[in-house]
Amino acid sequence: MSWVAWPLQWTRTQYRTIWEKYIDLGEVRQENERLWLKVTDLYLQLSRLHEEAAEISRLRALYEFQPPEDWTLVGGRVVAQRFGPHAVVESLLVDKGSRAEVRDGTPVITPLGVVGRVLRSSPNLSNVLLINDPNSKVAIMGRDYRTQGILVGQGPQNSLSMQYVPLNDLLEEGEILITSGMDGVFPKGLPVARVEHIDRPSTSLFQIVQAVPLVDLRNLEEVFLVLNISRFVEE
Repeated sequence: MSWVAWPLQWTRTQYRTIWEKYIDLGEVRQENERLWLKVTDLYLQLSRLHEEAAEISRLRALYEFQPPEDWTLVGGRVVAQRFGPHAVVESLLVDKGSRAEVRDGTPVITPLGVVGRVLRSSPNLSNVLLINDPNSKVAIMGRDYRTQGILVGQGPQNSLSMQYVPLNDLLEEGEILITSGMDGVFPKGLPVARVEHIDRPSTSLFQIVQAVPLVDLRNLEEVFLVLNISRFVEE
């Protein structure tokens, strides 16, 4: 090869090398995109499977829930939530209404315990007042010592206050609070909350009792509505 032709040959060789590298880089980029799409698809499949497993677990708990034989329950799905410092009331919207024989005051529960009561119902929807709303009042008693009181909601922090508990009545931290049936709304014996803290000030006639709901009110997806409450009230 002459000294004149060599630079031209070198230039063609370098051009071919650069082009081959560009082609290889393009193929690598395409392969990376294909792998990225595959990983994304697998991630979405895994997410769906995780959600389906969680739903199956919740539905199994609902299915395995064994209420008294004379109860009439209807299942409902939570379609909207309203809580927090800017909410008028702590509430849920459930996809069952008067067409399913749900009416104002209907108790709402889960296998873990009381959620609240229906505040207003329309043909296909019901607005549920949660037990942590300040307007909520539930007649309760301790499961162990049977001390009675009124459970009042304290707002968005999921805290509850058990009121009108005489200073000398027996109650312990950690005790489970259940419905007493004395309010004409909830059947007797439903779990509601757990006593978290008790103060017994010497200057008061009543204990100061703080409790927390047994149900995670912020993450509900399915609930039960107890329809034949009028019979419980009559009894």
